Amino acid sequence: METTSSRIVLTKDLASSLGMTPEGLTKKARREGWKYSIQNGIGRAGKTVSYKLDDLPEEIQKNFLFVEKQRAKDINLNQMPEWQRRKVIDKMYLLDCLEKEFEKLENRRLSKEKIMKLFIESFKKGKISEEILSRNGTFALRTLQEWLRQYKEYKKTNDIDVLAPSYGKKKGIIKLTSSDQDFFIKNYNNPNRLPITTVWTAYKNKCDQEKREPVCYSTATNFIRRIPYIAKVLYREGEETFKKECLPHIHRRTDDLVRNEWITSDGHDLNLYVIDSKGREYRPVIAVWKDIASRIILGYNFNKTENTELIIETLADSIKNYGKPQNIKIDNGKAYKNKQTHINNEKIIGTYKIFGIEAPSFSIPYNPEGKANVESFWNVVDNYFSKIFPTYCGKNKDERPKHLKETIEKLKKEGKMPTIQDLYIEFEKFVKWYNETRVHSAIAMTPKQKWDSYTNEIEKISEDKLIFGTVHRRHATVQRDGILFNGHWYRDAEGKLTREYFKKTRRNEKKKKVVVGIDMHDFSKLFIYTDDDKNELICVAEKRNLSSWKKTNEANNLNELKAIKKEIKTQKEAIKTFAGSKENLKDLKNFLYNTKEDTNIQNKIEKEVKLPKGVL
Repeated sequence: METTSSRIVLTKDLASSLGMTPEGLTKKARREGWKYSIQNGIGRAGKTVSYKLDDLPEEIQKNFLFVEKQRAKDINLNQMPEWQRRKVIDKMYLLDCLEKEFEKLENRRLSKEKIMKLFIESFKKGKISEEILSRNGTFALRTLQEWLRQYKEYKKTNDIDVLAPSYGKKKGIIKLTSSDQDFFIKNYNNPNRLPITTVWTAYKNKCDQEKREPVCYSTATNFIRRIPYIAKVLYREGEETFKKECLPHIHRRTDDLVRNEWITSDGHDLNLYVIDSKGREYRPVIAVWKDIASRIILGYNFNKTENTELIIETLADSIKNYGKPQNIKIDNGKAYKNKQTHINNEKIIGTYKIFGIEAPSFSIPYNPEGKANVESFWNVVDNYFSKIFPTYCGKNKDERPKHLKETIEKLKKEGKMPTIQDLYIEFEKFVKWYNETRVHSAIAMTPKQKWDSYTNEIEKISEDKLIFGTVHRRHATVQRDGILFNGHWYRDAEGKLTREYFKKTRRNEKKKKVVVGIDMHDFSKLFIYTDDDKNELICVAEKRNLSSWKKTNEANNLNELKAIKKEIKTQKEAIKTFAGSKENLKDLKNFLYNTKEDTNIQNKIEKEVKLPKGVL
């Protein structure tokens, strides 16, 4: 290490420290006889004058060293982060004020500790600097003693870093370059969700190729941890998860609602297994309609899958038992939003409009908070209903019982496997307990009590309209054998369908259509409605089975033939009033020829020619 005495100083550096020009310094050196030497390869023409620091006058040495220390202090301060530099400046100001307190005459009889305690009290009251007090807060006696020790060390060494806070010196400073930071951000915030180890390994290999030293794994990990959480969710989990977990929820009040003003629905896979008629186990789906104001369960139903029939039938049961709702808040799934529930391309009226619900409100897709009123209900179902069955399978893999498969096989062998009928029986008990016994925390009473507390009138819907809204609707044309559906012909016993709606049409003539209502659980009959705004019920058409060619079925064929003959006779009787006769043709002739002479001429010709009557 180069000592102060052996240090060589160039003319320009010495002149800059003393505040002189190089020419002025050279004249002063010659005038006072300073020792100097010539440095080759530096300066103009490859030569410059330099001085040995210990050969200079003592006053010049002191001034040069003082200026250098001051410059070093400024450089160190500028290299500090803003928060650390502010701490050092505030500390120096307070310690300068403290030293002045030591020098006061009235404090000479007091100990340093006493003076420091008085100084802290004055500082707390804001007498020294309110700005520093608001920025840093108060400090204890031991802290001030440590600062004073640091201040004395700074005066000896002139090292400003001594006064800098020992904690967090690297706060705000990171070893990673901006390009390295971009590398970690772009590769970690990736939809493929790469782990930190994979990204760091790729970064390490990248540094090896570029022949530079990589940062350690902990530095990279700390940087990734400082990436905002919402940024990680958005770019790693996706926009849907970002909306669900990071965006604020809409909180709605329900105290201003009345019963049947708003109802909501949702489908859910029960966390248990049942067995079907073929001996196969499956997880049943349940659909529930719930009143938002009272929290009462209006209707429910089970099925193997969540489909339109399940939703519509459950809604019809709810309306039948509790009346028509004004508005509905429903899921965005296909079971709730399709051609049967809305007006389809064939202009068939939708179920919601049939039931008097003009504009249903749909939840935001993949946003369960939009149906929080019914979504929270599934937790109650899981805890108080699903878990009482031995075939409970848990909400996820972690909650799944270890011996679930063995339990199901054992129950199937013993014939004790629960069926869908068992679910209906038990769930009916559960709904009664939920509606009439369990006190709901949000309303501080049972849902049934809340429902009965409202006085608004309950609007009912006719049975025919409920059936029309429940059946699967489509257009059809009536033919001579009735209506063809699913390979079978359907006709009504009275023959009203073919009598009033069957007609052979010309090529460009539009065929008269009817609306066919199909009960998806019973294909033995069809409900036939008029194709107009009223959709009145025309008749109920029953399925006609195909006749067999086998001799063993001759008796059945005979019965079917008798039934057809009876149907034809009924049809003829029904249209008998429309029948004409040959006797009416005589009157027609009179009107056709419009004179009695025409008739006389005809009789005369018949006598002369001896032709049979009625030829002309």
